[in-house]
Amino acid sequence: GENGYAYYPDGKIEFVKNLDEYMDFKIIDGLEISLISPESANLNQPFDITLNVGNLLTTTINNVNVSLSFPTGSNIEDGSFTISSISPNATYTKTWSVSVSDLGPNSISAYVSSDNAGSDRADTRITILGPADIYAIFEPNSITTQTGSVFTISGKVINDGDLPASGIKG
Repeated sequence: GENGYAYYPDGKIEFVKNLDEYMDFKIIDGLEISLISPESANLNQPFDITLNVGNLLTTTINNVNVSLSFPTGSNIEDGSFTISSISPNATYTKTWSVSVSDLGPNSISAYVSSDNAGSDRADTRITILGPADIYAIFEPNSITTQTGSVFTISGKVINDGDLPASGIKG
């Protein structure tokens, strides 16, 4: 392809075709990370977030500093720690069970750095869904009626929540 990455013993090189049809090369680093999470989760229900930190080098990477930012309202406040070492061409994996008490879209970010291998960053988004929120509206078919007359009332049930409602009986 015209753009991409090449790997060499001391890290990763990014190459991009420039306007003059030549390739621009940039040494990136020896760390490569990813964050894995579901696209959505239910309010206050646990879900897994997995961090993978890979060593692209042929030498061991030492003292990898990791910093994760979890969504506001999550059960995990501090995602900072240090990985003592990652062997050549190996991947360090850690999974958290997270629950979030704030509805809507949320971001999760990870940043890793090491003195001998550079740095990398990964971001992912997750939407926290709220439970079903049911209410009913009832309306008479006519505004006026005579005493002792039969009249009809129409009603509808509305769900303003994110999740489907079940077990509703009329």
